[in-house]
Amino acid sequence: MDNRLSMLKETLRVLASPVDTQVAYLDDIDPEQCGVGPGELALEFDDMYRTVEALKPDHAALFDELRKLDDLFGIMSATTNAHVWTFGALRHSEDWQSVRMLAKNCLARMPQY
Repeated sequence: MDNRLSMLKETLRVLASPVDTQVAYLDDIDPEQCGVGPGELALEFDDMYRTVEALKPDHAALFDELRKLDDLFGIMSATTNAHVWTFGALRHSEDWQSVRMLAKNCLARMPQY
């Protein structure tokens, strides 16, 4: 598998994980939680999504799902939605539940090698 797809897969696994796994992942990045919050998950996805865009023609079904996830993060990033970037929202909001579901859909369409 293309290394970029492997890295995307790891990012999607974190996004699809239960909230406690996500919190532990973020805690590993910043044990003091001085600046890393749930927004880091969206930033990591954005980095990987942009990195693999060149592979789009070969993986149309995957990119249809990735676009849905990217669109949701875009909606969540609206200035009026700052509340979704808290740990409380990560645990309880429908937006983050949708992120987990969409990430699972993306994983289901990842090429298997």
